[in-house]
Amino acid sequence: MEIAAPQLSVNINELEFDKDTSELTFQIQNNGGGELTWDIEDPDSWVEASPSSSTTTEETDEVTVFVDRLAVRSGYYEFTLTVESNVGDHSLDLGMGQD
Repeated sequence: MEIAAPQLSVNINELEFDKDTSELTFQIQNNGGGELTWDIEDPDSWVEASPSSSTTTEETDEVTVFVDRLAVRSGYYEFTLTVESNVGDHSLDLGMGQD
């Protein structure tokens, strides 16, 4: 019997932080078989994903993205957060407005 390969699934493609939001969440799931290993590298010093890595088989992993608003000036910021895995990558577009 052959085990199906892992398949990376991320429940969203973008996160938008409004002026009062400093953390948002998204989910990572293995929609295949075997083990899915994933990792996230923070795109900047004022952005942090937690957890930043894990291995999943059937469970759903919830990732929280934190932004340090005290570390940036006012304006609008756009950046990309990439979930890298043993079967491919998924990029999320992030946007944040700062007064």
